[in-house]
Amino acid sequence: MSLSIFYLGCNGQNNNNLNKNVGSNIKMGKTIEKLDLDYIKNHAQKISYRVQGAVSSEVLSDEKPNMIYYKLDEVKNGKKIYIEGDEENGFTSEIKYLNSDYLEYISYDGKGNLLTKIKQSVYGFLIEEQEYNERRKLIKSIDYDNEFKFKWEGVKEYLKTLNVKTDINSFNNHPYPNKDIPIPIIKREFIKDTNQTQQYPVGTKKIWCLENVEGIYDNKKGIYSIILDGDSGEVLIVKEFKGKKSGSEGFGTYADYELIYSKLANKKQSSTYKTYEGKDYTRSEWEEFEQKQFEDYARKHNISIAKNDKKDTNGFTSRFLLDD
Repeated sequence: MSLSIFYLGCNGQNNNNLNKNVGSNIKMGKTIEKLDLDYIKNHAQKISYRVQGAVSSEVLSDEKPNMIYYKLDEVKNGKKIYIEGDEENGFTSEIKYLNSDYLEYISYDGKGNLLTKIKQSVYGFLIEEQEYNERRKLIKSIDYDNEFKFKWEGVKEYLKTLNVKTDINSFNNHPYPNKDIPIPIIKREFIKDTNQTQQYPVGTKKIWCLENVEGIYDNKKGIYSIILDGDSGEVLIVKEFKGKKSGSEGFGTYADYELIYSKLANKKQSSTYKTYEGKDYTRSEWEEFEQKQFEDYARKHNISIAKNDKKDTNGFTSRFLLDD
């Protein structure tokens, strides 16, 4: 079991929101109990020893190790617990609650003092993050359920419209034997990076990322990655997985996605028909502007105000395309 399954943003970037004190319903300053190091020493497997700078998987009876690396893997009190680490570099813990749909990832210093605690859904998205100081006092916290107006229940309902099976066993059942097919995962994050803000409509602050879900979008079955607004639930981006492509100079491969829908691009396309002298015009506004300009031109040159038959490249009869 890996302890490196920590949350990454939808664009592969770390979500550094622990420096933000928002949305917590946990009282700051609350003291949390320490990791029981005596229990670890008595029940965990001793994986390696360090004796005078050298690391070994065993130690002679007459040697006293400087450091011991422990691993504990057990099921206890309805929890599957995995802990590893040592008293120099600290410990990490992964806890799966057997009768729930979330996990906890916890880090401690070498004395067993709590440093960070992350509560994460088995689907992948963060539920809560906490950070503690050296006195084991809670100093920073984010409650994602409180921060996102569009809740997980709404995300599940949307997935059902795509014929995506949302029970965890079906969701985690990889649909294809081909290992090149990416694993589905659900994430959510705050939008802070400038490159990210350019992808979404102005004012977008939070997003849900439904990555690599097998379903039916626009009557077509496929594997899709979909971005929803974290407050309204509105669809912002849809991409379809097209397979793997070779990396630069043939080294490695990467997932290839085709953009199917972008609200930002669609909004720009539908709202701005032409730009003239720095001003954007919708199609109706531009037609009205052209008509007025033509009428002014016609009055000055004694031209009959009648619509001619010449067409512009967009199929609209342009008033400025006058007969010679």
